[in-house]
Amino acid sequence: MPPDRGTSGFMEDSTFDSAPPGTRHRAANWSKLLSQARTAFLHHSYEETLAHCQTALQATHLRPDSEAILRCLMAEAFECLARFTEAVQTLALYEEDLKREKLSPALQSQVCLRLGSAYGGTTEIPKAVAYAKQALALAIRHNDALAISRSHLVLGTLYRRLGELWFARDHLAKILKEPLRHGDRSLLAQAYNGLGILSFLEGEFAEAKQAFGQAIEALGPIDDPLVRGSVDVNLATIATLQGQMRESVTLFESALPHLQRARNPRLIVNAYSNLGYSLLRLGEMKRAAEVLQNSLVQARVCEAILIEASTLETLGELHFMQGNFSEAEQLLAQSLSHLKEIQAGFNHAMALLTAGRGALLAGEAQQAATAFRESLEICDHMGDPRGRASAQLYLIEAHLALKDVSAAQQLLSKITPEVERINTINLMGHLREVSGMVALASNQESTALRFFNQAISIREVMGDRYRQAVNCYYLGLTYVQQQELIAAEKSFAHAHTILTELQAQPMLKRVEEARQQLAINIIHQERATDNSEQIIAMLSRLIEAEFSREVLLHELFRLLHEELGLAPIVLLQEQPNHSLLPVMYYACNQEQALALAQTVARQEVNLQTARVYRLLERSEPLWLYVGNKQPSVPDSLLDLLIKQLQIGLKHNESPAKVSQTAPPPVPELHPLLLPGMVYCSPAMKKVVEQVLSLRSSDITVLITGETGTGKELVARAIHAFSKRAAHPFIPFNCAAAPRELIESQLFGHRRGAFTGATADFSGMIGAAEKGTLFLDEIGELAREMQPKLLRFLQNGEVQRIGETAPHVVDVRVLAATNRDLEEMVIEGTFRADLFYRLNVIQFYLPSLRERREEVPLLAEHFLARYTTQTEKKEISLSADVMSLLKQYDWPGNARQLENEIQRLVALASDGTKITPELLSPHIRNQAKIRLVTPLAPKPTQTTLAEAVAETERQLISNAFASHKGNITKVAAELGVSRYGLRKMLRRHQILPQRQAG
Repeated sequence: MPPDRGTSGFMEDSTFDSAPPGTRHRAANWSKLLSQARTAFLHHSYEETLAHCQTALQATHLRPDSEAILRCLMAEAFECLARFTEAVQTLALYEEDLKREKLSPALQSQVCLRLGSAYGGTTEIPKAVAYAKQALALAIRHNDALAISRSHLVLGTLYRRLGELWFARDHLAKILKEPLRHGDRSLLAQAYNGLGILSFLEGEFAEAKQAFGQAIEALGPIDDPLVRGSVDVNLATIATLQGQMRESVTLFESALPHLQRARNPRLIVNAYSNLGYSLLRLGEMKRAAEVLQNSLVQARVCEAILIEASTLETLGELHFMQGNFSEAEQLLAQSLSHLKEIQAGFNHAMALLTAGRGALLAGEAQQAATAFRESLEICDHMGDPRGRASAQLYLIEAHLALKDVSAAQQLLSKITPEVERINTINLMGHLREVSGMVALASNQESTALRFFNQAISIREVMGDRYRQAVNCYYLGLTYVQQQELIAAEKSFAHAHTILTELQAQPMLKRVEEARQQLAINIIHQERATDNSEQIIAMLSRLIEAEFSREVLLHELFRLLHEELGLAPIVLLQEQPNHSLLPVMYYACNQEQALALAQTVARQEVNLQTARVYRLLERSEPLWLYVGNKQPSVPDSLLDLLIKQLQIGLKHNESPAKVSQTAPPPVPELHPLLLPGMVYCSPAMKKVVEQVLSLRSSDITVLITGETGTGKELVARAIHAFSKRAAHPFIPFNCAAAPRELIESQLFGHRRGAFTGATADFSGMIGAAEKGTLFLDEIGELAREMQPKLLRFLQNGEVQRIGETAPHVVDVRVLAATNRDLEEMVIEGTFRADLFYRLNVIQFYLPSLRERREEVPLLAEHFLARYTTQTEKKEISLSADVMSLLKQYDWPGNARQLENEIQRLVALASDGTKITPELLSPHIRNQAKIRLVTPLAPKPTQTTLAEAVAETERQLISNAFASHKGNITKVAAELGVSRYGLRKMLRRHQILPQRQAG
């Protein structure tokens, strides 16, 4: 991940103030080396940084904090060099809690942050998230604004890599709440850059560009080549997806000098890989091959597996296009292997599309269809609309290659509205191509001609010469089928010229075969055509090109020149001084276009041989010169085409104005938005927002909270809103299953595997196939079972008792616990690696006493439920009862409240207003005590909750002082568990300090 700048340099060098007299000179040398290392780091000299730090580490009598500062700076330098494994190794000693606890609180946060950032460059992202969360918690306790922002930045990047965009945006947005409060412009720029990437991934290109612009603005005078280079790469990527290949090449080339100054090899190789892809699309095959080969070598050097896989994919596509099928298949196989290993969903889906395209070129239609279906399944799983649309368009091509025209027609009808809704130029071009193929296969030649001509215009705008040639080939086939043989030869010749230059042998061979067949049958003939059909076809092409101004103009130029034989054609833009400048010209060179511009400006156009049209009147006056006027082309037809062009240009002249009418207010979350849940507190509303954000996700979630807070209800809600909702939700209580049978119950067994195994059993995991497995009370899972569960979470593999080999299952896991798993990891009763896998996203459900405002809402909800069940009428709770219910602490939480209301309804008769006498004695008595206990007078008025909180805070602080920070002894004195004590510390933001002694 792009490192945050200067994160290791915030500590002062005061650690040497009390060094022993004999070591002060060594401390001074150490301090000098650290200063040199920091200077080298700021100048992006990372190897020099490492050398100074390694020398300084050899100094004797280094304090723990001093060593930690050096190691953090070294780790960050390794990250900048994309050597993430070495960064992790540099900090490995701090993975022991006891080592970290010897450091100052600020350095503990710094070490955890660097561990999270370093692991973020490996495949251990769940572990990275765990460390980054620890860093954030420590920074909040220490009230370090800069460390808080840096932790949010790392967490935002990690969640983005996991595909959890809601959580990523939540973290990055927090950095912007108090911009520049800590004065770090680079960090603010990185936050905007990260938000831009999120908008890009969500398909909001305009928002993404705006965020990238804000990133550059946030930098101001700061020279940060890493951020500038990253922003240029991101803008180039948007240009690529929008079909602006020339612009993307320019942006990638402008990014490289910044990245080379920043000396970050991973970002440099990523820019080269993407540059190679854009060059391939532009048909610059030789340069693309050179750039991609260089990128592949460098990606392997810096262990950038994802970039290596993407580069292999692009190289594979190049070899497919040029007919080197064997080499292409080997490259794609390597790419797919890497992508499957690192679980890179988006890239995996795109590589499968490339493999499918290659199979189509090789004539393996069935193999292509399989690859496209696999890609579609991944995109469905990820909720990626663009990838999903692209996979289905290619699947239509596979159906046609398999001669299944009916299936192609049905899928095209289904996918067309979705593609038009997404409306990117690349997808629109692909839609036109596929629509033309289906029309051609359905003997609708005039429709096919329209679509292929539109596709050619789109590919010309994009600069995608290969796809332009492919469409010219299909256009020629359409003309052949329509017996327009001269037009067919013209289209084939155009395709032949481009494909010869690109050395695209498979498609070139198809074109040559088509031309040979055409030469046998070609005859010179004049075929009468229906002018009305021709006019309708031309107008249709213009109307359907209105989605893009550039495509619309290309369509008109091609219609005027290729269909009507007019030339030259020049588009002129009026300048502020009223001169005219040619911005687009056809069938002439630049010098001729400039001369014609002067002729039009002087109003010296010969109207016998040319026409001039004014296109736009307001923001951007444009003029169109159409030359070589022919008698066979009536003025009325030209006027009709120009009128349609003007309509289309006005449609694209400026973004639609935002309605001045105020939008309807966003409704508050309904109390029953999640099935079975009733809530109104801010804490629970945030949980609901998080649940809804996981709709398209398959990530593991850990739900924590006391017994009775509704952990299973939240798990069921996550399942109900996910794409797995139509499949089983299987709950499994890890504490309820007998220890000796838990493996069989969870993983399953084969018949005869042990005594009593009379039939095959798939286990709870098998029963949850394609659905969700909810592991309740995960903290009670036996230690010996944890490695097997970890393997399942990592690889999706399950080995039933009695089987010799594992098999893969598709199951999402949600887990819940009321125990402190972090404490269990420290005690050695719960595996750390399993905890990291489970704790990628954690929902904490607050206890009912932490959200007392929900007690009346829940009480009324349960009252309505049980009066309905018991068919009783007009039972209500008195104001005194409601007051007592609100005061009670509810150790059993909502479940205990539900049981109490159920008991009251059972005791009450119709028309009863329930009074305090009916309440359970322990609820009535404890609540009354809380109500009458006198409080010490305070100088200012306070609420009961505030007074109780202050008392609790004081008791905890006194206990820590008396026991010198020993958590076990403090918990024993206060009569709470260590888990409960840690929650109280978090609630009151108390940072316990161990005292010497």
